[in-house]
Order: sequence, then structure tokens, then C-alpha cells
Amino acid sequence: MTDKYFSVRFTVEGSGRFPLDMLRYDRCCPEDQSDSGRMEARGLRKINLIRFTPEKGRPPQAMRWASFGWYVRSADGA
Repeated sequence: MTDKYFSVRFTVEGSGRFPLDMLRYDRCCPEDQSDSGRMEARGLRKINLIRFTPEKGRPPQAMRWASFGWYVRSADGA
């Protein structure tokens, strides 16, 4: 039996150290290589992510992102 996962694209915005553990916590990854590079950049930046979730339409954990100083700015399917 295989589990079915849905993808949700979303954007986070913030500055300072990117909370890498949020990738594991929210089951997501950078949308492309340029987004990966922006994780290590300095200053205010937006990073596009793709979240994989077993529940259709389940949004990213916005309050947890905010606790690290990063904010969910947009999410499809949420």
C-alpha cells in the first residue's frame, strides 16, 4: 500500500538565519535551486517552498514559522 501525498506551494518571507528545521517540521523543500540559495543569503528575502502533506489543502504551520521571524505570505490550496 502506498500513501498519497498532496503538494502545497507557499512563500515565506523573513530575514536572518533561515529556520532549516522547519523544512522537516512542515514536510517541505525549496521549490528550485534559486530558492535554496536564498536560504543562505542575507537581508530580507522571500523563499518559495513546496509542502508535501497527506491531507489535501492542509496549510503550512504559519504560527510556527512566525515564531522564528519568518512569515507565510501565500499558500495555494490553503
